[in-house]
Amino acid sequence: MTKNNPDLGKKTRFGDSWQGIRCGAKTKLGTKCLRPAFKKNGRCRLHGGLSVGPVSSEGMQNLINARTKTGDFTKEKRAQAKTRAEQGRKIRKEIKRIEEWAVETEKLPKNWRSQFSNF
Repeated sequence: MTKNNPDLGKKTRFGDSWQGIRCGAKTKLGTKCLRPAFKKNGRCRLHGGLSVGPVSSEGMQNLINARTKTGDFTKEKRAQAKTRAEQGRKIRKEIKRIEEWAVETEKLPKNWRSQFSNF
């Protein structure tokens, strides 16, 4: 009778009368997490209970190396991207100036862009 009864002890294991320490982290709904917490930091395994984070500078470097996948967001790459963006702005500005000149000299009609609006 007691061996295969899933309701046995449910109130003490999952209810409000459970005696253990609860996690208490804020969930997505804004309520407190009610999962059992670990003793060291008071959080459950879903909210950081298994890790205390890098402690030493070597551990921090290992974390950085583990998270670096492509290197696309390094300082050098971001500087290159800014340079390319600036070059693109200059090119677009020059194209706009040429377009205005072509419209002024009537080499292009004023509404020439409307011919390409279907693309």
